[in-house]
This record gives sequence, C-alpha cells and structure tokens, in this order.
Amino acid sequence: MTAPTLTEARRHHWRSNLRLTAALLLLWFVVVLGGALFARDLNDHLLFGIPAAFYLFAQGAPILFLIIIGIHARVMNRLDRRHLAAQSDSKP
Repeated sequence: MTAPTLTEARRHHWRSNLRLTAALLLLWFVVVLGGALFARDLNDHLLFGIPAAFYLFAQGAPILFLIIIGIHARVMNRLDRRHLAAQSDSKP
C-alpha cells in the first residue's frame, strides 16, 4: 500500500477538521435551541431553587461551551499529530 500524497493528507486533515467543527457546532446549537424552545416547560422544574431554564442558560451553556472548547483542542491535537506523522512518512 502506498503512502498518501501530501495533498491527500492535507485534504483528509481539513475534512476531519470540518467534520469536528460541524459536529461541535451542531451540539451547541441543539442545546441552546432546545433550551430556548422548552424554556417555559423547564421553568416548571427547579434546580437548587432556581428555575431550570435560567439555570441552563446561566450556568449550563457556558460550561458546555468550555467543554466543547476542550474537546475541540484535544481532538485537533490528535489530528495534527496524525497529520504530521503522515507528512513525515511521505517525505523521502
């Protein structure tokens, strides 16, 4: 089996980057939109004495955003290492 060319490795790296970004943005969008759509229903429930919708947007959304940043950094570091390894393997 032949090693992928440099352009193929870059293309794969870029596609992986786009897939990861799209998946994380979709997760963020679903959580924020879901919380907004169901805010009235969520307010019927209390978390630590606070309406759940308020708690979700005041505490949960920023925490989720930080988690998404951490996931993105970790996965991109792994992808970058793989890309650099593939790049060094393809060099003569």
